[in-house]
Amino acid sequence: AAGSQQQLPKGLDGEEPVAAGGVKYSDKRQSFVTWGQVRNKRAGKRSGGKPTKGTREHVLHKKELNRMHGKAGVPNDSKYTTYKRIILF
Repeated sequence: AAGSQQQLPKGLDGEEPVAAGGVKYSDKRQSFVTWGQVRNKRAGKRSGGKPTKGTREHVLHKKELNRMHGKAGVPNDSKYTTYKRIILF
């Protein structure tokens, strides 16, 4: 019956109690985990324990890999590795 009308269920008028599976509203604010936070946490697990890029550990690791591969011109490690040089004019 394509043209027949179906009766819609009656809406709540606020006097009936909320059913067991209904929504309960409150004035409290809750913090929720965003998808960005989930992605960041997953990315940390995927990296496999590698040091974060740009840190001293990362630079020392790359230098060691380059030395193991026989690359020429790898600078020596020092206490100033990864320190930024302040250029004054």
